[in-house]
Amino acid sequence: MRPRLALALAATAPLLAPVALAQVGAPAPAASASAATSAAPATSAAPATSAAPATSAAPALPPALPPPTPVPSAAPAPIAAPPPAASSAAPKPAPPGPEKPATHTFSPEATIGAAFRLGSPASGASVTERQGVAYRLGLFWGTSRAWAVGVQYDRAGAGADVIKYPDTVTSDKTERAIHSVLAELRAFPLRSDRGRVYLGLLFGFSHEYASHAATYNSNPIQPVFKTDRCGGAGSSSLAIGAGLGGDYELGGGFAFTGRVSFLGHRLSDGAVEDHGSPCLRGAGTTSIVAAQAGFRYAIDLDRANAKK
Repeated sequence: MRPRLALALAATAPLLAPVALAQVGAPAPAASASAATSAAPATSAAPATSAAPATSAAPALPPALPPPTPVPSAAPAPIAAPPPAASSAAPKPAPPGPEKPATHTFSPEATIGAAFRLGSPASGASVTERQGVAYRLGLFWGTSRAWAVGVQYDRAGAGADVIKYPDTVTSDKTERAIHSVLAELRAFPLRSDRGRVYLGLLFGFSHEYASHAATYNSNPIQPVFKTDRCGGAGSSSLAIGAGLGGDYELGGGFAFTGRVSFLGHRLSDGAVEDHGSPCLRGAGTTSIVAAQAGFRYAIDLDRANAKK
């Protein structure tokens, strides 16, 4: 009886193993299996072999899942710092200063004014007009702010003189003008960024141009007045003089300029001819004082050379 009961228990052990595993845990089946194996006789190898398929039919536990990979949290975006507020106490930029005058210049110059003749003509005629219009055109090269040299054409009206003769001639009027080509050397003892004062030395050549008009009565019994006109230029003679002037910078290269000058002209007192015929007598040595004002334009040679 006992051997039959042992065989029955051995046969049912594989069927009860899964239930025990689910309730107790994994080590219990291994222990019951070993007990059943030890309790079974050696001759019951065949029933034990037939119970192996029942053990393989037990449900397998699912493999353990790996732990979830932590997701890195996004770094917060940096907050831009606000721009620094402009300080109300910041110094304002200084306004641009006055334009610096050029050092080396080439300057055309033009002036106009009045001339006044000193002395009397060599003919001994009475002077009725001593003043006249004077104008000047020149070109000057400024070697520095202290020195300049140039050439100029100068025309000065020398007024008019009249000779009166009794009986036949009612009037004999001669109008004179002096034309000169002069070189001038200027020194600027007083100067600033805006203005300069100069002393000038002038020398060159000049000649006189004169026009003569004579009105006379050719018939002493019956008055019949006639007018004869003629004119011509005298020979060239030496001219020398001096000037005091200055200029004031207006900006952009322009400057206001003016001067007072004295010129002595060693003119001829011989006959002035008109187409080969004597017309009138020359003025002789004449002195002219002129006052003129005008403008000049300075070309900056330093800047012009720098652009090349």
